[in-house]
Amino acid sequence: MSLVAGVIRRARVRARARVVAFVHERAPELPGASAPRRSWKCDARAVVPAWVLTRLVVLGSLGFSHVVYNRFEEQNPGVGLRAPVQLRDGLVAWDGTWYRDIADGGYEATSNVREGLRFFPLWPVLGKVFSYPFGGNTNVSLVVLANVIAFALLVVLYRFVALERGVELASRAVWLLSIAPLAFVLVLAYSEALSMTLTVLSFWALRTRRWRWAALFGFFVGLTRPFGLLLAIPAFVEGLRGIATSGWRDRAWRLVPAVAPAVGCGVYLSWVKAEHDSFLLPFRIQSKAFGRGFDYPWARWWRAFHDGVTGNVNEILHAGWVVVLVVLIVVLARRWPASYTWFCVAVLLVAVSADNINSAERYCLSAFPFILAAAELTVNPRLVRWRLDVLVAPLAVTGLTVYSVLTFLGGYVP
Repeated sequence: MSLVAGVIRRARVRARARVVAFVHERAPELPGASAPRRSWKCDARAVVPAWVLTRLVVLGSLGFSHVVYNRFEEQNPGVGLRAPVQLRDGLVAWDGTWYRDIADGGYEATSNVREGLRFFPLWPVLGKVFSYPFGGNTNVSLVVLANVIAFALLVVLYRFVALERGVELASRAVWLLSIAPLAFVLVLAYSEALSMTLTVLSFWALRTRRWRWAALFGFFVGLTRPFGLLLAIPAFVEGLRGIATSGWRDRAWRLVPAVAPAVGCGVYLSWVKAEHDSFLLPFRIQSKAFGRGFDYPWARWWRAFHDGVTGNVNEILHAGWVVVLVVLIVVLARRWPASYTWFCVAVLLVAVSADNINSAERYCLSAFPFILAAAELTVNPRLVRWRLDVLVAPLAVTGLTVYSVLTFLGGYVP
């Protein structure tokens, strides 16, 4: 019996060592540990061109969409076609109108109260608070706030990546995020800019072992978007790193960031429970009303590919993006810590597990490590270094323009 017990004990020790090695593998030096002090002003100046270019492209696309519609109306005077509602809404199109209505008068002010519960409260609350300098106009406040926070996102991302991997990769990450085909959502009155900024700050706090700050940012992400719950995964992975040599108080704090997103989400769901007698009502509405029931990711991808081959352009775009995102996850697994990889894996699986994957690319854009993986490809010495400027950048800007025009004309659901 003692021999069997010894074999079992040694097997447990080896298994634990493998788990610890997996958690610790490829962990770079913590950001800020030995990096020189950086200037926020210099970082802000570095991201201005990318921020400005995105706004010029999106605003130009909005103007071009008006020209296209007006020309079509002039050439077909008898059709009586009304302008798409998204074109009339402009930068507050699609989900922006829901956030605006919630900011104006709460969930009761929306066209459908139950469907409005899908939108978490932090973003419309901020839109309402910052509307007072604009005379209470939440259309203006949401758009201005989204673009100001998007600028802060680029600054924070640039600084964080510069501390992790250097200025060159940071600059390329900022540019790729700014000209990504789905980057137009950072110009519209969407909550993406806020949720991405909080996510980057949360990762920064996790990587520097500032558990309290990581918990605070995770809590607010949970109040911003339901996808914020997935932030618990990288928080848990980062909390495990080095936990064996930490004290009991530090071990307790390491677990808090993994719980914080659920607490933030739970605060809102508790209010929904009190008002509508159903704790999970927002998720059920999302699943029932918009065809977002569960499907196996691989089966859903194959269906998108099949439908795309038979003529559904939207579906073939979704299938193609999934392939690109899987490649980026492989790059993350090889080049970045495990927390980045598992976060993106979780986001992609959840996004592609829905029966309706119209917004899958936008959900994955919120997972900023995908951008870091794309930036890694542009600095890979095995690839042509000028590929970002000569090939990737023009294609990305073209995609940004096309997606923006389709969005304003009602042909693409972001």
